[in-house]
Amino acid sequence: MWNVTPRVDECVGEIPSPGENPADRRQWLREVMAQNWSDLGEELKTWRRHVIEAILKLEKDTVLFSHFIAINVAVGEATGDDRVVCFWPQNASITTIDVKNSGLVLCKLGIEDTHHNWENIKV
Repeated sequence: MWNVTPRVDECVGEIPSPGENPADRRQWLREVMAQNWSDLGEELKTWRRHVIEAILKLEKDTVLFSHFIAINVAVGEATGDDRVVCFWPQNASITTIDVKNSGLVLCKLGIEDTHHNWENIKV
């Protein structure tokens, strides 16, 4: 419909985690999700900054399909919220962010999953 070819941009992908073991990743992710970005290490702060920079570089209307934490990065930056998880977007919900004056602006928050469950976190 838009006459464009989709591309994969790792900058808006999954949050990097230590190790490959799914059980270890799940526990690590739970711990990270309960924190603020300002309390995390430089590697994760750098990843967050790269997500924001990738979005800020977009010069035209763009559809991004991304992951839970990356979506929270954009929303947190747009709203000034330092929490790693500032909302629980429902799977396939649509959050609209605008780039204005070199910053992110939240236009519409996606549908929030009010029945979120830490046990159902996908890794």
